[in-house]
Parts: sequence; structure tokens; C-alpha cells
Amino acid sequence: MSVPPENGALLDAGSPAEILQAPPEEKTRVPLQIEDWLTVIIMALLALITFANVLVRYFTDQSFAWTEEFSVFLMILLAMVAGSAAVARDRHIRIEYFAESGSMARRKGLAQFGAAMVAILFFLIAALSVAGLPSDRFAFEGFLPAKPGARRERLARLAGEARTLIFYEASHRIEETLADAVVALGADRPAAVARELTKLFETVLDGTLATLHARVAADADQRKGEFVLLIQGAGDDAQAKLAEIDSQMALLARAREVVEWGMACTCPSIACSNRSPRTRTARPSGSCSAAPASTAPPERLTT
Repeated sequence: MSVPPENGALLDAGSPAEILQAPPEEKTRVPLQIEDWLTVIIMALLALITFANVLVRYFTDQSFAWTEEFSVFLMILLAMVAGSAAVARDRHIRIEYFAESGSMARRKGLAQFGAAMVAILFFLIAALSVAGLPSDRFAFEGFLPAKPGARRERLARLAGEARTLIFYEASHRIEETLADAVVALGADRPAAVARELTKLFETVLDGTLATLHARVAADADQRKGEFVLLIQGAGDDAQAKLAEIDSQMALLARAREVVEWGMACTCPSIACSNRSPRTRTARPSGSCSAAPASTAPPERLTT
């Protein structure tokens, strides 16, 4: 089979000239000229900065102080711009054995899973960028428990965490979560609430936990959409250790309540009621049996 090139000569299908021909441009939903030009400009700036730095260092034995930070910023921007264009053209880096093997449903599910993981990563980066909280060290905790008791216990255990805390939260629980965070972490702890990130109604509120709770409670619009809650860490090591000690003491107190309730529900000589675990009767001698069926257990202790 032969293919007529532009100059009118005939070339074999397997000839080097035909192999070197550029493949036709793929059609995409939106034009990618902006991404292509940005990629070219960023690459040119990187090359220019590197070349200028080499010349200055060669002739003056010094270098520009700002080039490293600027180059890192340009590399991040290049990865985002060129990466989006590569995904749109279906030319991103992938392992073909996993991406193109199996049934169509499996390949589609794998592609959706990969896109979801990338979206979560970019949501985290966007939230950290706009929150204004320390981002050198952070801990992603995902969604807090839906039950109020378990949610408060989780927050109490995180009271001594020195890293910035990141949570996802649903619209119908954001107000309750902020209220629990005020109690567990302190009303003056700096935080930020990012709503509808990368969308039309994107909103970022920052301030103390008490201030954020008041603003979200007062405005129904601030309880709509998808939320990312960022809370500053405990701070100094001494302060973090004190907060961690308080958290451990609270867990020990809850564990003691559970143990005492279990003992009371096993031995009839120990009062098994909703009274405080510290108010119990003395245990006389005798055998133990099951407690009355009406006894209510304490709130579940989660670890």
C-alpha cells in the first residue's frame, strides 16, 4: 500500500518518512490552545532562568537568590497545565497492562477511580492553599463519625495533634461538627471552612472555631454544598503535650465508666443505673447474676 505525500511522491506504508509524520490532532471537547501556549511559555521561562543563572554564576561566582523558588513554582504550574492537556488528549502516563486490559466496564471503572483520586488530591491542595493555615505538615482525617458521641471522641483524641487537621464534611452536619470542635479543641483555635471548592459558588471562611460556628449557624447558604474543614494544629510542643494528656485523661474516664457499668450489670450488689459511676454501693459477698433488662448502657466507647 502506498500513501501520496504532499510533494506528490509515493512512499511505502512502512517507510521512515511516513513513520516520522506527525499524527493527526485529536478532537477534544474544548480547544486546548491556551494550555499549549502556556506550556510553551513556562518551558521558555524555565530555560531562560536556568541559562541566566548559569551565566551569572560563571561570571560573578554568585547566583540569583529567587530562581529556585520561582522555578519550583513554574514546575508545579507546568505539571498542572500540561497534565490537564495530556488527560484531555488521552496521552497521560499510564500502565497499559492495567488501563487497557479487561472488559470495558473494568476499564471505565478504573478510569473513574483514578479521576476521583486525582480530584481528591487537588481538592486537598486547593483547600490548603486558600486556608492560610500551616501546610508544611498536615493530617487528612476524611469524614468524622456521623454519631455525635463518636465524633466528639475522635475530636478529643485529635486535640493534641500538632499538624493541621483536614476533614471532609456533609452539609447537614457541618454546623454540628463545628460546635463539637469548639468544645473539643477550644473556641479560639484558628480554622477555615472551604465550601464548593473549584465551583461557581466557592466560599472560604476563616477565623476561630467559635466565629466560624456562629457564621455558619446564622447563614443558611453557608450550610449548602460540599465542605472541607481545616483546623490548625495544637501549636507548640508543650501545648500539644498538655492537650494530648487532657485527651488521654478523657478517654480513661470514659473507659472507667464502661468498666464500672459492666461490673454493675454483672453483679446485682453494684447499682446498675444511669447514676454517676462514682456513686455505687459496696459489693457484698455472694454470687453475681445478670442485671435488670431496663438498664441502659453508657454511650459506646470508640477507639
